[in-house]
Amino acid sequence: MPVDFPAGVLATDPSFLLGANATDPAKAAITAAGLTMIAAASAAAQRTALALDGRAIVKTNYIAITDPGVGTDNTLGYAAGSEWLNTATLTIFVCLDAATGASVWRRRSADVQVFTASGTWTKPAGVTSTSRSRGLVIGGGGGGGSGRRGAAASVRCGGGAASGSAASDFDLPTSFLGATETVTVGAGNTGGAAIAVADTSGASGTAGGTTTFGGIARAQGGNPGSGGTNATGSGGTTNQNHGKFAPAGGASASTTGAAGSAGGPSPLGGSAGGSAGGITTGDVAAAGGVGGNRPAGIVASGGGTAGAVSAAGGVGTSATANIPEGGAGGGGGGASTTTNAGAGGNGGLYGGGGGGGGAAVNAVGNSGAGGNGANGICVVITE
Repeated sequence: MPVDFPAGVLATDPSFLLGANATDPAKAAITAAGLTMIAAASAAAQRTALALDGRAIVKTNYIAITDPGVGTDNTLGYAAGSEWLNTATLTIFVCLDAATGASVWRRRSADVQVFTASGTWTKPAGVTSTSRSRGLVIGGGGGGGSGRRGAAASVRCGGGAASGSAASDFDLPTSFLGATETVTVGAGNTGGAAIAVADTSGASGTAGGTTTFGGIARAQGGNPGSGGTNATGSGGTTNQNHGKFAPAGGASASTTGAAGSAGGPSPLGGSAGGSAGGITTGDVAAAGGVGGNRPAGIVASGGGTAGAVSAAGGVGTSATANIPEGGAGGGGGGASTTTNAGAGGNGGLYGGGGGGGGAAVNAVGNSGAGGNGANGICVVITE
């Protein structure tokens, strides 16, 4: 670890350096002749002249309570490579240039600001012309559609699933950003309500909210799944305008009342939900579809399980708290001819889409509600 020593101390007591570094063999190996030669130099020259292990001894400060400034320079004994610890914030800085009155210090420890709700990003102290800020925004997940409740011997479609949410990343000089930037985190929204009225099509879910970081990055929330009808149950749509990384579209329900379909994985944001099971003209109830997995290679990536007949779809797997990764989609609910149909599973954090709700029969049970989408996230790292 670099050390500093009082001005002129070597001139009066060359053994000071050996004593201060007795535990460091490389430094303790300085010969008496070498100490005698250095002792005649000024304190500043001593700092730069001593090259131990191939580097100079430079002044450090590990007990500061403020950040270094432009005046923390060579006149105070600092040089390129000096380190500074602000003990109040546990932030480490390294000196890049110790020019008089114009020193440049760079933050060594990264500043990480995580937003799981809307707020304000504040530019951290100690940033320099070389500092960069990078991050990722993920939109909120949309809600799945609920299933149709209809008469026997008719087609009753399950609800469509919500699409996944988009994601956008950024990497730019911190100097491009203002002292503060507004952060809007898109909320996950609700699925369509269960239907309790005879011969009524399902309700559509609600679109997820858009996540933004100032005017730098934008990621649209997932589009909702449509309610099941007697002919369809469309999944939420997607397009490239949603963000830098477009999400997967939500799975649509069978047009004949058959089993639901699996949701698709999104490349970086939340994944899509699975559509729900319907009921055929032969009054056969079907299971829902599995939710979309999280991006490939991520541990615990499974989508929500498909709801069996009369059972709800599973909840999509969530990312680790405060880690900017997309969540899995919720599973589709199963239809029922004997009781209430299964609800769609909720999407996982962050931005997973809800699954569709299952279809039901008049005078027997209600249709399944659509699953809710998960909230988005914004993470900004500055170093």
